[in-house]
Amino acid sequence: MGAVSVRLMRADAPEVVPEEFEPLVLAFLACRTGFWRIKFFREVAMAGRNVAGQDMFNRHYERLLELAKNDPPEVLQRSAGLVSQMTVSAITEAQATIDAASLVFAHSILDDVVSECCGISFRAAPVEWEATFEQRKVSLSQVKGQTYDSLLLSLGEQHVENLKREPLMKRLDIINSKCQPAPPFIWKGQQYAYDRDRVEELDTRRHQIIHHPAVGQKFPDVEGDISFLHATSQFIMWMTSQRYSITDQLLRFGA
Repeated sequence: MGAVSVRLMRADAPEVVPEEFEPLVLAFLACRTGFWRIKFFREVAMAGRNVAGQDMFNRHYERLLELAKNDPPEVLQRSAGLVSQMTVSAITEAQATIDAASLVFAHSILDDVVSECCGISFRAAPVEWEATFEQRKVSLSQVKGQTYDSLLLSLGEQHVENLKREPLMKRLDIINSKCQPAPPFIWKGQQYAYDRDRVEELDTRRHQIIHHPAVGQKFPDVEGDISFLHATSQFIMWMTSQRYSITDQLLRFGA
């Protein structure tokens, strides 16, 4: 994310919140932009699907007419049926690929949001993370010339950076443990309920899409899954902002 200067105000104090809280606004803006892009990507793909299918059929049918011009009419008819089936199959596979890409994109947005919120949690309340490092071995060179607080911050920043490479579910469990219970969160007119099992199921599906691509993959509720990932991303940011009293006019949750 690029450097953007945003004035964030704590709800309980008039001073400007330090720069370490700006990633929440940046993550929020990136989340909104990312899900809008997914929406437009799918709309463009849907608009072009019928046009592409008709074009594919026409091209293959023209070739068929050339090859079968001396064959009996019934042969041409059967062949035209095969061309039609092939076209439908190709468009169906293309739609599955669009759905798969949409889910991977949506999942990656949630992944980034969770990483940013873990970092914000640590910078907002490093003492709450002390137990994570109390058994950590450090070298003399790390300790030399540092206070306890500066060493805690150093270890914490390193730990937060390393967390980005940990599984999504581990990071989600961490940020939930730091920020729950959270106030009610309204998403599209309804109260959102965090569903860990569903997130884990979608995380597993993402791994399958990336590492085990297969022909004929089906996504029965892709729109619902994308909406759920969007809502979960918004909820994680909402929960973090509420836990650490971070407010800003740019943040608009629950859209």
